Amino acid sequence: MRPIGGIVLLLLCSAWLWAQEKSDQPAFRTGVELVQLDVSVLDDQRQPVRGLAAADFTVLDNGAPRPIRAFSAVDIPARARDEEPVWASTLAPDVATNQAGVQEGRLLIILMDRSIPGDGVTVRAQQIAVAAVDALGPQDLAALVSTSGVYTPQNFTADRRRLVTAIMQRDWSTESSGFSWSLDGGADPRCFCGLCVLEALTRISDAVREAPRRRKLLLFIGQGIVVNFAPQAATAGPGCEHPVKLARQKLFDSLATSNLTVHSVDPRGLQNVGDMTKAAAGGGGLDRPVNGTAMRMQQLMDARNSMLRAQDSLKILPARTGGRAIVGMNAPEDKIPDIFRESEAYYLLGFERERAEKSDERRSIEVKVARKGARAFAQRQYLPLVRRAPGMAARTSAAASAGVNGSIAGLLPDAATPLSLSASAFAGSQGDKAFVNITVDAGAFARIAAAALDVTVLVADSTGREVGSAKQTSTLGGVEKSQSASAEANVRTQIALEPGEYELRVAIADQTNGATGSVFTYVRVPKFATARFSMSDVAIEAGSAGTPSLQQVESVSVLPTTRRSFNRNDRAHAFLQVYQGTQRTDALVPVSVRARILDATGAAARDESLVLGAADFRARRADCRIALPLDRLPPGEYLLEIEASISGERDTRKLRFRVQ
Repeated sequence: MRPIGGIVLLLLCSAWLWAQEKSDQPAFRTGVELVQLDVSVLDDQRQPVRGLAAADFTVLDNGAPRPIRAFSAVDIPARARDEEPVWASTLAPDVATNQAGVQEGRLLIILMDRSIPGDGVTVRAQQIAVAAVDALGPQDLAALVSTSGVYTPQNFTADRRRLVTAIMQRDWSTESSGFSWSLDGGADPRCFCGLCVLEALTRISDAVREAPRRRKLLLFIGQGIVVNFAPQAATAGPGCEHPVKLARQKLFDSLATSNLTVHSVDPRGLQNVGDMTKAAAGGGGLDRPVNGTAMRMQQLMDARNSMLRAQDSLKILPARTGGRAIVGMNAPEDKIPDIFRESEAYYLLGFERERAEKSDERRSIEVKVARKGARAFAQRQYLPLVRRAPGMAARTSAAASAGVNGSIAGLLPDAATPLSLSASAFAGSQGDKAFVNITVDAGAFARIAAAALDVTVLVADSTGREVGSAKQTSTLGGVEKSQSASAEANVRTQIALEPGEYELRVAIADQTNGATGSVFTYVRVPKFATARFSMSDVAIEAGSAGTPSLQQVESVSVLPTTRRSFNRNDRAHAFLQVYQGTQRTDALVPVSVRARILDATGAAARDESLVLGAADFRARRADCRIALPLDRLPPGEYLLEIEASISGERDTRKLRFRVQ
């Protein structure tokens, strides 16, 4: 049973997805294949236990102890708000890197369930989700998922502003009648028997299984999950008991190997039961025909039992995965920081993998810790290596065998080779389409001899549907040996897109040695052609003084860099264009442009203005180049803010940079 409308987070079967079947768990490379476990140890107050050593742990593989051959302790740094620039929380860096996915931290999936009721509860659900975004650590990544047929997808990102925007831009309640839709044998045909929720949870669990070195958390926000169907309930509908049982077991099997910790939150808070407590029931239910006190009592008991079943269902997955169930309390969003606090510290253990005849032969794992009052939480199963016939070639990783395709299709970017990416949208010369200029620093691919690189770009719209692609081969010239590890080598390409919100995925593969890497980012394309007034993104170009480094790209003369950290003797400019509807014919009017550079405290280090007159526009577009006064800025973090206005309309572009 597939969920109606699909599941976001790029978890459906398409060219984007984690499409390869992987039986190998992440391994420490120490000469043997190790099963890597990320283990959370909590005391009886659910506080993380720090200071443990490998000798404090025992790992049982199918009941037999196994030696621990790799060990490290991880302490996730808390968000230091006092040390952040005052504008940091509202503005993420515009340059993406593929190294975030291999850092130690959390992967958080916020799942807004279709069981969220209306009547204002959806506002509380949004508050819970926003509280989770606010609690993210500096190296955490989060994604937003919905089980509803209408959804707002947001893949993994560290951009809190983008996450909050996705959370707040829609009402997460559905048209179904609360939790009852999933208990009546399929009253809501969009989610027969509630299977779409179990299947969504399974897809999420499968997708994060291979994520290395990170704690994986799922925050389920809803009023209930169908995990059981009584036989008598199944007879009332088209037969839900058996399909729910199968879907439940599939989910449990996935959770046993993924080490995904599920936390459930009921957004309804404290609940009163019975028609007399509901404003929607006319006359508090007193005007309804009933057969005396007995029927009223039965109705009250039914309502109470329904509420308890829903709350109990929210406790099942947390109990299996070591998470929390936050139910029956007001202000549940206040409990969200506790979820993050208990995952601040964890341990990475590695033990040698067993070999077996069959790839689906699961083995059990139990982790014990020698600390009084402490309990270890880790995955419960793993898949052993398959014994191969003599001479049979060893299995290679999916990313290596699939080259660029494997590198671009993962849940997280392929970080085997470090990459950074900037993307900027500019108006095209014809029609509504814009040109998105893509710059990738592929310096990590540089070597003594020239390198031929295959570059692939995939573009998905806001529903996760692929809407564009591009391929090219670029050549990096040879570099001196001393520079091969640090040389900046920007590879540039572009793709034409209609107005909208997009995710860009860029993968690079070296034709000679097969090295790969990929990096993902987001871009918004305004309606440059028809909007009365709009602005391009800001591109940064760097070069020596008096030596413009320009390249004609469509109608834009700019050669961007991914650098956002500069020395005081560097030369850098910000470039953008201002448009007055490239396909419009009305008269041009003056445009006021103000450029400010703000330091970490929000104080203006530079503030200048200019007016673009009609003579400054060619083909209804005007170029703006703004020199960054690096030699006059003390070392630190800065924000470049460019605001343009026309007859009461305003638009702003912001960009972060650092002076060393």
